[in-house]
Amino acid sequence: MTGTQFAALDLVLPSAPNLLRRLVNRSFADAGIELAPKLEIDSLTTVLELLRGGRYVTMLPGNSVVSALGLFDLRAVRVHEPTTKRMLIAAHHAQKLLSRATETCPALPRAGRAGPPLR
Repeated sequence: MTGTQFAALDLVLPSAPNLLRRLVNRSFADAGIELAPKLEIDSLTTVLELLRGGRYVTMLPGNSVVSALGLFDLRAVRVHEPTTKRMLIAAHHAQKLLSRATETCPALPRAGRAGPPLR
């Protein structure tokens, strides 16, 4: 998934003071992509619960995704651009596809397991 594709989705992201949000904002701004989240929530548990509803998408550090996939029935898609020093993952409800773009992603982990390495 590209950053432009990610930015077009209904995003729920941490508030701006959050370190991950600052990293994401900087990376996307450097690539000329504007992020306009629908919601800003600092509680990871609350964000993951919102993802279960199937409407929202968030961005998580790669190490957070593995434990959340099975617990919250989520899917993860690697965001290939913009690039950062950390791996960025888009997470969403496992039973609801985002678009055709997610279907073409080379590695979509299934709920309950980490799946193949994300590229």
